[in-house]
Amino acid sequence: MVLICGLVVAGPRLTIPPAAAKAAGTDVNRKLDEALARLYEDKDNLHQALATWQGLLKKDPQNPQYQHQIGRLAFELEAFAELLTVSQTLYAATPDNAQYQLWWATALMEYKRHKEAIAPLEAYLVNHKSAKDQTALLIDAYVETEQPKKAIPLLKEALKASPEDPEIRLTLAEQYETNTQFKLALPHFRVLAQKDPTNINYALGLAGAYASLNQLKHAIAILKPLQRKYRKHEELNRELANHLLDADQQESSKALLRSWLTIDPQSKWAQSLQLRIKKEEEAALAEERAEGEKEKKRERQLRKWRHGLDSMLHDVRLRAEDF
Repeated sequence: MVLICGLVVAGPRLTIPPAAAKAAGTDVNRKLDEALARLYEDKDNLHQALATWQGLLKKDPQNPQYQHQIGRLAFELEAFAELLTVSQTLYAATPDNAQYQLWWATALMEYKRHKEAIAPLEAYLVNHKSAKDQTALLIDAYVETEQPKKAIPLLKEALKASPEDPEIRLTLAEQYETNTQFKLALPHFRVLAQKDPTNINYALGLAGAYASLNQLKHAIAILKPLQRKYRKHEELNRELANHLLDADQQESSKALLRSWLTIDPQSKWAQSLQLRIKKEEEAALAEERAEGEKEKKRERQLRKWRHGLDSMLHDVRLRAEDF
């Protein structure tokens, strides 16, 4: 029935197909949920906004808008599990997008997937060279993946910008050491040790650099006073014992080991070093015995030669007498 000019006229009934009605309802619910998510965000209820966007994504898993909204909020909230999932998809689809490079790299670094994080970080920093936090992340990724040649230039620039930062200087020194550039590591360890003489890590680094340059006397001189002060510091005792042994100061090394074994009788490194000393002593004794045998052999040969010479002289005298 249709009403025309006040008269009721028979006509076809308007019907909506069930599928269309369902789709319209779904679309309305979707728009309502989107509006709700934005409202939560306007009210600074970011966690609830994130949950709402996640609910929308479950219904439409390939929707890039929902993925973007989740990534944005997850990055802000440091919700790294959520960030890892969506940023992987977004970065794979649009690898040149700086925001997605940043999200993906940040999530990877949080989960210690350093090797994978390098590519997006390098790409991000091409156009964001002054981004200190991301530069620091890339340095960490290079350090963790043992790429000192790539880490060192970035660390030098960072140190130039912040010359009083001990962490940057220490990392640079350690990377020089990893790259077997001990002469370049030495001055940085020296600066650190001079500014903080009681810092054991700095002292160990400086002593290690000297030892690597075969300057064991300096290495021992640095560690000995600290060892007397910190007798229970395991790494300090271990490194000093090794340096003493390398410097052929076996008795001093053995005394240090005996002292440490009273603190930790089950110490594996101390037992290992004792075994090394024993083997070296046995080798030295064997060499001494071998040298003694050589000396005896030389003496026997000399006696033989003397006897032969005496016989020749005796024959000469006898012949001389006959004439």
